[in-house]
Amino acid sequence: MLLLFAKGYYEHSLLQYKIVGKEKKSKGPLIVCLDSSGSMAGLPDTWAKAVTAVLLQIAHKDKRHFRVIHFDTRVRQTDDFPPKHHDYRKFLDLMLSFYSGGGTNWEPALTEAIKCIDNNKSLHKANIVLITDALCDMSQDVLAKLNQHKQHLETNIFSILIGNHSEKNLTKFSDRIWVIRDLSPEASNQIEELFLI
Repeated sequence: MLLLFAKGYYEHSLLQYKIVGKEKKSKGPLIVCLDSSGSMAGLPDTWAKAVTAVLLQIAHKDKRHFRVIHFDTRVRQTDDFPPKHHDYRKFLDLMLSFYSGGGTNWEPALTEAIKCIDNNKSLHKANIVLITDALCDMSQDVLAKLNQHKQHLETNIFSILIGNHSEKNLTKFSDRIWVIRDLSPEASNQIEELFLI
């Protein structure tokens, strides 16, 4: 199912998504923070991984560095794909075989993403994409440091919230938020801007 979903996404036939006449806002690296907590089990996990797979295909086409940080209450796995070294089969195998099932905490994943950008020249000015379904909060100190690092590193955080939780806590650090209540294929039209980053 994920392979067909991702294929349809990428070919824009499933969503009738077209980028003709639109230019990408950025060609920088991409870091996806992918929620692998217990509440993501089933369709949310499949949908989130399909979106991540499409982002890899876009990164590959544009020769951009791509990294996935799998997390629950902590970072569980990191998959790295430098420019011109994207192995799509390996990526799918790594992603499909991974599931954690723990709780949810955005802080470790976002902190790791910022650290990657700060310590790795090839990830300079990367955009961060957070895909999650859970309600979570971070302390004011952590938020202040995160926003400070964002400004210093010239990076953006784009968030996709799956489900019925409020996006209020995401507004404290996200540059753009998409809230997806219904995971039907048609609902994915709502995030077409994401594929222009």
